[in-house]
Amino acid sequence: MPDSNMREQLVYIGGIAAIGLGLYLSSLYSYLLFHSLIEITTIAVAFTLFILTWNARKYVVNGYLRLLGIGYAFIALIDLLHTLAYKGMNVFPGYGANLPTQLWIAARYLQAVTLFAAPLFVERRVDNRAIFGIYAAAVSVLLAVVYSGNFPDCFIEGKGLTAFKIGSEYVITALLLTSLYFFYRERKHFNDKVFFLIASSIACTALSEISFTAYLSVYGFANMVGHFSKLAAFYLIYRAILVTGLKEPFDLIFRDLKQAEEALRNSRDTLEEKIRERTAELRDSNEKLAMDLTGRKKAETEREQYFRFFTTSTDLMCIADPDGAFIKTNPACSEQLGYSETELAAKPFIEFVHPDDRQLTLDEMARQLRTGFSVNFENRYICKDGSLRWLSWRAIYDKDEGTTYATARDITERKKAEEELRTLNEELEGRVKERTADLQKKSIELLESQRALMNIVEDLNLKTNELEKANTKLRELDKLKSMFIASMSHELRTPLNSIIGFSSILLDEWLGPLTAEQKENLSIILRSGKHLLSLINDVIDVSKVEAGIIERHVEDFDIFDVISEAVTTFTKDIEEKGLELRVEAVHEHMHTDRRRLLQCVLNLISNAVKFTEKGSITVQTLIREPERADAGNGERMVEISVSDTGIGIREENMPKLCNAFVRLESPLEARVPGTGLGLYLTKKLLAEVLKGEIICISRYAEGSRFAMKVPVRIE
Repeated sequence: MPDSNMREQLVYIGGIAAIGLGLYLSSLYSYLLFHSLIEITTIAVAFTLFILTWNARKYVVNGYLRLLGIGYAFIALIDLLHTLAYKGMNVFPGYGANLPTQLWIAARYLQAVTLFAAPLFVERRVDNRAIFGIYAAAVSVLLAVVYSGNFPDCFIEGKGLTAFKIGSEYVITALLLTSLYFFYRERKHFNDKVFFLIASSIACTALSEISFTAYLSVYGFANMVGHFSKLAAFYLIYRAILVTGLKEPFDLIFRDLKQAEEALRNSRDTLEEKIRERTAELRDSNEKLAMDLTGRKKAETEREQYFRFFTTSTDLMCIADPDGAFIKTNPACSEQLGYSETELAAKPFIEFVHPDDRQLTLDEMARQLRTGFSVNFENRYICKDGSLRWLSWRAIYDKDEGTTYATARDITERKKAEEELRTLNEELEGRVKERTADLQKKSIELLESQRALMNIVEDLNLKTNELEKANTKLRELDKLKSMFIASMSHELRTPLNSIIGFSSILLDEWLGPLTAEQKENLSIILRSGKHLLSLINDVIDVSKVEAGIIERHVEDFDIFDVISEAVTTFTKDIEEKGLELRVEAVHEHMHTDRRRLLQCVLNLISNAVKFTEKGSITVQTLIREPERADAGNGERMVEISVSDTGIGIREENMPKLCNAFVRLESPLEARVPGTGLGLYLTKKLLAEVLKGEIICISRYAEGSRFAMKVPVRIE
């Protein structure tokens, strides 16, 4: 057996060597023949790849392979036109050597973008017709630009390659190397052999592009090396997907199906266990029913039993397709929600869900489709009369049938009771604390007068009702506030970003030269837009903090990287003002909200830059170990301080320092923009999100030092 494998390998290597030698000899006889043979071979491989993946698209779960198959068909189409336009073919007279070079660059751009985007579709569902249409439209526009003469020149006779062509080859090479990195990150979805072959193909494609930056003639040696590298790249794709795919179909085309098989088996076991439980319940029910209805049939099929349970159950039961549309609902759905079965099937069920619960529901649906396991979740449904019902769902996805089976139980009363109990407990706790002192002082009087006790009890009940009404109104106002914040975030920041972006484009003279007056006016627009956007962001953050809806996103990072990023943001401003910057940062692994910590550091450095006209700014980080004398919990703390030699703060203004919308009087007040929210928001974020504190030491006309202390790790 080993001798047989050795002979096959020798024959295989000899065949490749013979083909390579034959192609080289053909180039000596006629370079046009050599070029045509290589291009026709790669075109044939690409179209074969498309035919296989297109006809097997129902079974190819891996979106990477599907996108590659469709994309390479259109790449081959442009390569075919490139071959026909090559110098000496005389298919497109009057264009010269520039046309085939332009078509080559267009095809390589399309190939690089395809390989760059393919890793993003490994685990995503790919709409084949949509992808085909996008490629068809893109290639049509690309060819129209090339043949209309609007595509940049790539080759000039007697001079060689243009700067655009060489630059494009480097850009394409960079895209290919980036796609190789993304492909490496998704290697778990491919077996080792296929991964190695595809990675080698991308590497050969990059080598081919580098070769095409160096030739002076379309018949040159560098051009030949580039075409050999391209042939190798297409051959490796052929080996990876066509040959390996045909010999090892279960390792490549059905790899994702095999990975999902175990999850599906577990899901089916769960469903079978549920069916066994339901069957036992139905069996008991049938035994009782048989005692009262002696004339009824004693034996029913499993389907009849399930149908009876489906139609008579007081729980909501439904069958839905993968897009979330109801296929079948039981009468309980119509009775409890108020919609007929036709109305429920008319639109996706997610539209019946309360807007606040839709994202949770969509996430659970996606997890169910991805894993195949049953899911349990709760959400609120909007009934036809406008009322809300809390439903507790249990759903399971049948991958063979492509449907979801779900049951739900109305838990509205339970939710109301839980909410009422929670509210009552909170109110009672507050009332008890308030009344305890009074009750202790008046205990003698209360014992003497039963009537006074009854009056107090009645007053307590009255106040409780009033507080319940007040809390209801407050919750409504809080909801309106949250809706206003979301609307403000979208409606104001979107046009502001457009104003800032377009004013930057005009100011950088992308659309043509500007006069000094125009530049000054655009600079005012840009500064005003950024200032207004900063104000909106600060107001929204302050509103979120005060409303208690700001979230904490904890992650692992190095504090040194945060300080470096913050300092880099203001380096240009510091240099323009002629200030000296000192940075004393240490490396420390932290586990907290990195974005909010960076926001606080940026606020402190921004204030130091604004209010320092000369001298220096010092950014320092220190690690504070827990001390025995501390009353805390023994946490390690990071102290981040920003010191400056600026205008300082008057002693009488220190109590106002961190108040909202307060700007202290200073000689620079008229020249320095600000909202009066920076330090207030920093203090709030430190206290509410980062569990830290801020300390300020300042002397008027000498400078200030702001220091933040935050725990190294928070949960």
